Amino acid sequence: MKALGDEKWSILNIGGKEPKSSERTAEIIKRVTKSASEIILSGKENPLVSYDIYMTSEKATKVLGYQPTSLEDNLVKILNEK
Repeated sequence: MKALGDEKWSILNIGGKEPKSSERTAEIIKRVTKSASEIILSGKENPLVSYDIYMTSEKATKVLGYQPTSLEDNLVKILNEK
């Protein structure tokens, strides 16, 4: 890939438009799939809760022209495939 210049390899994060928690992800999946399932949280403390962790896709956008879309849009697209 010429866009990487002299780099022989590179790590690219591929993600959505915005960060979200596991709980929020489950809520989106439940809504899009019209599931009546109950979301049950483990109750375990998350050691990362005090950290703001977000992997950016900026490098993938710059190098590959990647354009992230929303989780909801991707789920709808997958569910509508035949």
